[in-house]
Amino acid sequence: MAWETGTAEGHADLLAKLKLFAEKHGWTVKRWKPRTVEKKSDELILESVDAVSRETFIAAFKATDDDVADRYNWTLYCAPLYYDTLTFEQIPDKNPYHYMYLWDEAITYYFITDAEHRHLKVIAQVSTTTHVIYMGRINMYASIKHWPDQYCCFGEGTDANLKWNSTGNGISTYQYARNDARHIHWLGNVWVNSELTWPMQPKWLFGLYDGYQTSFAGLDHWMIPIHPGSNTHRNLGEFIGSYLMSGPNASTGQLLKTRDHLRTFLVVQNVYRTSDNDFMCLELL
Repeated sequence: MAWETGTAEGHADLLAKLKLFAEKHGWTVKRWKPRTVEKKSDELILESVDAVSRETFIAAFKATDDDVADRYNWTLYCAPLYYDTLTFEQIPDKNPYHYMYLWDEAITYYFITDAEHRHLKVIAQVSTTTHVIYMGRINMYASIKHWPDQYCCFGEGTDANLKWNSTGNGISTYQYARNDARHIHWLGNVWVNSELTWPMQPKWLFGLYDGYQTSFAGLDHWMIPIHPGSNTHRNLGEFIGSYLMSGPNASTGQLLKTRDHLRTFLVVQNVYRTSDNDFMCLELL
């Protein structure tokens, strides 16, 4: 994994920093349109080309302002191909718009990608809330062309009117499926909307939590890889470097290491939620 942490001066500066990070780690910047006096928005479109299959996808981001509503969000989507002559809104075959809910003040952030630039994760600490998005490929554990080379867009919500401090099912990270911000590109150029996130859903796993609070009452934490699931397509793959973890003795922003100190993980809560069941950890290295 490759990663970076720092502080951005608001949602627009965060996007500018993401552009530099992605460029440095093998992504191709297909479009970068920073804001002007006349137009208070920023557009970034990144392209990833698989080194083996040569299949491509784009990840698109747009930072917009609504000063009256005090709303400063990113609009997100993925799509198969980039078209230079089309506007951000005109790119075809994209998933429905997702959003990342930010603000225009200081943001502590982490960017994470892999050596093959197959995916991007953005983690943004906004006040006491932790915001996480995942864009790009997921692991399939199959030979090339055996299954489609899936890529996905997992924002925090699909409601453009929400803000960083909104609550309820309209806002949630990919750690738990609460709204429609969970699209995976599938065969036939269709977008599958996953209904659940395993192992957090379905509910039968909750029985495990009764035992771990005593079994892992110290500083150790168990971790289980996170999978998006579908009632029609079953297991859709595995999020790269993403793990459900035991919540006791955990706090967002905490760094965990394996016993041999060779792997490091970042703990993140699900936006504002802090119960034992609302944490996941993301591999940094």
